[in-house]
Amino acid sequence: MLSVQELESIYHKYTIPQENDIRAGKHWFTASRLSRQRNKAILGLMIWQGLTTPEIGNLTTADLKLREGTIYIAGSRSSNELTLELKPAQIMELMEYQLQTRKALLKYFGGTTDSLFLPTPAAGREMAATTNTVNIWKRLREDIKTQYPKFINFLQIRSSVITHWLKLHNLRQAQYMAGHKYVSSTEAYQVNNIEELLDDINKFHPIS
Repeated sequence: MLSVQELESIYHKYTIPQENDIRAGKHWFTASRLSRQRNKAILGLMIWQGLTTPEIGNLTTADLKLREGTIYIAGSRSSNELTLELKPAQIMELMEYQLQTRKALLKYFGGTTDSLFLPTPAAGREMAATTNTVNIWKRLREDIKTQYPKFINFLQIRSSVITHWLKLHNLRQAQYMAGHKYVSSTEAYQVNNIEELLDDINKFHPIS
């Protein structure tokens, strides 16, 4: 499990190149900068709302409600619909993405779409009208892994988030926040709490 401090550190240390960067003249720079601006907005939704990659891929522009400070996640066959509160630390990044970064990405997009998160054009070239987000996850995984060797995958982030929710909220509230249809799905994350407790017992009250 990743601690709350580690999760937030992953977000805050995910850097975005500035426009005055010495590499700004390179042909790939603009696409790279746009992708990192988008990825940081996505990372916040994983760390503070515990969203899965399919949930993020299915978000539309109407789901992000910056004025209300919330985000709506549609339900699926395996999850309930829900509305989650946005955290102050992520609102500015989401606002910049929606109002500036996404508009810049749309210039490369060969069509129209209401999908919130758009893929990155290869080296700034125009791309076909697709909302396939596969290239987003591959690059984001590589970036985080370079920064945090303890990082395994996005499921690890979600598991850590839900485990911390269970320490702060009751079971039913954590179930709602995780979007689980069945409370048993949320209960499974309590095993992590038990394992941590056993570690503490062994550390301070060793059996042998």
